[in-house]
Amino acid sequence: MATTKAPLFGLDASGTLANAIVFSKWKGRTYVRRHAVPSNPRSGLQVGIRAVMKFVTQNYAALSAGDKAEWAAAAAADNITTLNAHVRDAITRMRIGDGIRQDKTTALTAPIDPPTALVSTPLPKGLRLSWTEEAANKGDYVQYLYLYLSAGPALSIANLRLCIPYATKTVDVFGLTTGVAHFWKVRSGSAAGELGTASAEDSDTPT
Repeated sequence: MATTKAPLFGLDASGTLANAIVFSKWKGRTYVRRHAVPSNPRSGLQVGIRAVMKFVTQNYAALSAGDKAEWAAAAAADNITTLNAHVRDAITRMRIGDGIRQDKTTALTAPIDPPTALVSTPLPKGLRLSWTEEAANKGDYVQYLYLYLSAGPALSIANLRLCIPYATKTVDVFGLTTGVAHFWKVRSGSAAGELGTASAEDSDTPT
């Protein structure tokens, strides 16, 4: 049921009307959208987008004052928060095949080499994944972990499982299917949003 503090299409409508239309407010701005229930809330694309959002929100506090000022300038033009400007930029870039960038002015670096020495260890309904950083440390901001069920796909946000702080080289991934082979690759990304060359592919099977 929708409730309002003004006429229905006025200032403060909120709620769902006939399971068809949603009225709400976000960061001080009212909006109306179609009511939708995802047929698969854990589709590859949705998992990938959530991975990007999680990385950006968790690492936002560590950004420098200068970095935050850049995102604040981008946010002011659209009346959204600084963090939301950063999240929107990251998701937009990842959907078109670019990487998350720390700010909007960091200079590009030389090509980023692939991580090496991938090792996977079976866990109950999961895998422990570890690797070694690339030979020359140029991807000093984020690592992208891709997980998929058949060998050799093109890497995209649809098979992105985690975005990982650069210092991390081991992660446990759970919620996988026992007895089914899972394939994975990892690649590094720079603060300028470049994506490095992907590692070789590795695979293992959760117990």
